Order: sequence, then C-alpha cells, then structure tokens
Amino acid sequence: MGAVLGAALPLVYPNQRFLVWDDLTAEDEIEFELTNYTWGTTSYDEFDPIWGERIPLPLSAPEQKEYATNPLRVVVYRVDMARYGEIMQVEQVDTAAVRVRLAQPHSVRFHQYYFPGWTATLNGEPVEIYADDEFGLITVDLPEGEHIVELAYTGTPAQTAGSVITLASLCIVAGVLAFARRAPSPPIPSERLEPRMAGLVAAGVIGFALINSLILTPNTLLFRHRSPPDDPVYMETRVDAPFGDEFVLLGYTLDQHEVAPGNVFSITLYWRPQREIDDFYRPVVQLVNLNLTEAWGASEPFFPGGGHSVGYPPDRFASEVHELRVFDDAPPYVARVSVQMLHVDSGEPLRLPDGADRVLLEPLIRITGEGTPVENRLNATFGESISLHCASAGAIDGGYAVDLFWHVESAPPADLKVFVHALAEDGEMVAQADGPPLNGDYPTHLWTPGQTLHERRIVQTDETVAQFAVGLYTPDGARLTATQNSAALPDNRLLLPLDGKPCRP
Repeated sequence: MGAVLGAALPLVYPNQRFLVWDDLTAEDEIEFELTNYTWGTTSYDEFDPIWGERIPLPLSAPEQKEYATNPLRVVVYRVDMARYGEIMQVEQVDTAAVRVRLAQPHSVRFHQYYFPGWTATLNGEPVEIYADDEFGLITVDLPEGEHIVELAYTGTPAQTAGSVITLASLCIVAGVLAFARRAPSPPIPSERLEPRMAGLVAAGVIGFALINSLILTPNTLLFRHRSPPDDPVYMETRVDAPFGDEFVLLGYTLDQHEVAPGNVFSITLYWRPQREIDDFYRPVVQLVNLNLTEAWGASEPFFPGGGHSVGYPPDRFASEVHELRVFDDAPPYVARVSVQMLHVDSGEPLRLPDGADRVLLEPLIRITGEGTPVENRLNATFGESISLHCASAGAIDGGYAVDLFWHVESAPPADLKVFVHALAEDGEMVAQADGPPLNGDYPTHLWTPGQTLHERRIVQTDETVAQFAVGLYTPDGARLTATQNSAALPDNRLLLPLDGKPCRP
C-alpha cells in the first residue's frame, strides 16, 4: 500500500504555474474577458443567443470597479443611457432594482440577456418583459414619469420540474436504503485488520497528510515532476530570445506544421523571467505572412503562463499553450509564428537586443488549400510547371490593375519572378510591374501542385496602354518557355488585351 501511495504522489500536485489567485475579484474577470474577447468561458461570437440579431462588443464594463463588491447587480444598458440622456435618468436603488425617470414613454434595456424565467415589476406590480431585436437584452416598456423597476430570476417550469424530480429521486433512494438495512443479509466473510494495525495505518495517513500540507508543499518540491529552470523536459526547440531585461523565451513545442483555414493551430511556449517582474505583461502570438503585413490567426492571453506576471520568480519557467484559430479567408500560403511580449497598460512591446519587437520562429507553417479555381480560358503554360488560367486588366486611378490566376502543374524548380509590361499601340513598353509573385508572401519554390493562386499587380503610369505582356523568369533573368494551346509564344510572353473582363470561378 505504501508503494502505491508513493507512486501516486506526483499526481496530486498541480502544474506549478505562476498563478496569483489570492486577490482575484469579479473586476479581474471582467478585465480578462474584455482583453481576450472571452465572455462567460466562451470565445467572442461563439455564444449566440437565439434572441437578438448580433452580440454586442463592449469596449468597457459599466462601473467596472463596482463589480468587485457587487458582481450580481442589474444595470440599465449604458449605451442607451448615453444615447437617450436628454429624456432618461437612471439611479441604482439596490442589486436588483433601478429608479428610472423618463420625460416621455420609452423602452429601457438592461445589461442582461433575456431568458425565460426572468420577471420584472414596475412600482411593485408585475410588468411584461421581452428581448430586444438587436442584442436580445431584457427590455421593459415604461410610461413617462419616475418608476422603480426590479428584475428577478425565478426559474423556468423545466427547472422547477427538474428540482422536483431530483427531490423525489432522493426520497426514493433513501427509502430503498432504509428498507435494505432492515432486510437480513447473509454474512460475508472478510479479512479485517486488527484494531491496532488499523490504528497505525490511519495514524500514518493522517500524519503524512499533515506533514505534506504544513511542511512539504509550502517549502519543498518533493514528489513533483521537475525540470531545470532553463531546460524544460517537454520543450522540443530551443530559442533563448531575451525580451528586454524581463523575460527569455526559452523555446517551444510544435506538433503540427500545417493547418486548414477555420481550424486551430497549437503551439506551446516556455518562458523564464530574468529578474523578479514588477509589472504586467502579456504575450501575443500570431500566424503572419512572410512580409509581416497580415496576420491570419492570433492568441493574446491576458497574462503569460495563465497568471499575473508580477512576482514571477526567476528560478522557474512557465509554459503556456496558445491555440490560434486560423481565419476562414486565410490564403493557401505559408506563415511564420510571431511572438511578442507587450506591456498590459501601454501596449508597448519588449524589445530584443537587435531592436526587433518580436521573434519569428523558424518553421514555416503551411496553410492548406487549393485557392480559388477559375475557368481556364487562356490555356497558357510557362516552363511546363505553371499555367496561367485567367487574366484581367483594367484602368484604375493612377494606372492599371492586372489580375493573374496562376495554376501550379508541378513544383517549380526555383524562385521565379513575374513580369508585367504595359505596351503602347506601337508595342513599346511604357511601364512595368516586375517582381516576386504574390508580393513575395509565397515564394514559388513552396507552391504545391493543384493550387490556383490569385495576385493583383498594379502598373503605375499616365501613358495610354494598349495591351500587357506577361511572363515568368528565373533569378538569372532567363524567361520560362511560354506556350498557348501548345504553340510557342514569341519572346516567351503572353499578350493580354485591355478588356477588363473579370475571371469567373
């Protein structure tokens, strides 16, 4: 028995993250929810009441500090108080009641979702409530004058029936147990410990529990899984990136290297403070494009490691799992994992020694997908690896926009570049827009067969343009062989008319 209890001891100790729970209040919970767009343990826009067309996105909570002492109070929707301040004045009477003064009849919305079971009284008399069409908030129609409105949740018939059924079930179980105790039962042979041995076992368990609670847990790390503070056992890849003189990103563990739009990408980070932290910071993890101009998924927990950063001891590390939901419209490119550490109040990032405001982790994360297929109305191929299914050119302010839909037949042999030349009536080039496809966000050596990739290239010119010449070339300037309908194209380029005809799926 002793061996079994000893083997199980590590399981009774939780993961030792730097959490400070002693002083948490309802105000802390509200601040966490506002920062993370997470209300009532669900992510923003995940919980959708059946009443109301949309969910409000609050930028602040009404009298946030009041929730520290009175978290369950009922309040009038503060946006309405500001919007209708000329005709509506509101005074809090107690937790469940408000005094409303109206210069004319008006509806009053409360900062509480409607649900069957809520009731209201107007000056002590029952009054009808309903859900407003916009958000599904409890709404009461009030006449002109001064009124006391009180809300109460009395439950639904289903909840009442459930309570009755539960009580009846308990009574039945109690009756069955009482009857069973009266009925004679055959003797069951058993081996019992002698009283002296049983007393010794009980005394040993109680004694160890006291020693564990009073001495071992507060003062030692016995019976706990431990890692060196700068080398977590479960960390796979080391980074050692210092953020200011506050934190070091020790490394990360990554179990996936690709993710589909709409799915979740997960990564575990390991932090260690360089000194005792005396301010509040929060990490920001994003999936970003190679040019760092877009983010396709983000995770912004309120504090690193799931708790307050103040008081972080430098002799331990903290691990945290970031789950980033990739946006539904994320393109099928590759992304980098960007990691920042921001000051909670100012939003300023901690800097790395080279002045950068973030660490870009090494692995490229592929966002899977085939892009947006379009009709193949050009039947043009470049170098037998890339086809141009469709193209469209049209005038815009200051120049022309050329939309190109590339289709990958096979993996391109190198990083290619696109040329788009604007040609005058006599065939002379008057402007050009050359460079890596997709603005360099997705190099061609990473393209996968079957993808259709759309890019828009802007040609800036004031000259009159008759047509465009399009093609691909290698880093040394050699153009890929171009064909259309299996026939070679002169100068290995495809000529596009200025017709503005859009490409269709």
